[in-house]
Amino acid sequence: MRKGIFEAAKKEAVYMGIALLLTLVIFKIVFYKEGFVVVARFVLSFYFALALPGFSLLLYWTEKLGFFERFVLSIPLSAALVGVLSYYIGILGVHIKYLSFILPAFLILLGFGIFLFLAPKSEINSNGKQ
Repeated sequence: MRKGIFEAAKKEAVYMGIALLLTLVIFKIVFYKEGFVVVARFVLSFYFALALPGFSLLLYWTEKLGFFERFVLSIPLSAALVGVLSYYIGILGVHIKYLSFILPAFLILLGFGIFLFLAPKSEINSNGKQ
């Protein structure tokens, strides 16, 4: 069972890398006057804050949703969770400069933990089907 999960995770990591490269190329075309490092930093921060937390939380539904569906749903899910949790954690007194790194990293680790410990017992292939 675990072998199927790790094989699926490998393939989805490749898909995420391809999506990252495509996004980088599109942003570099749109912002052609900016340097490559500036555009790469923006795209990487976009992925870290708005794509990876939601995607890792949606890994639990790998059998029901395909890669593209989870990727599209991950952006609004991440925006909502990071925004709401940042607000409430800020009320508790945590400075915002810490939240920009800690909160997405916490959500990514939480999503992977949920996926590994509560993963369905069946074999999973790369397109999310049994």
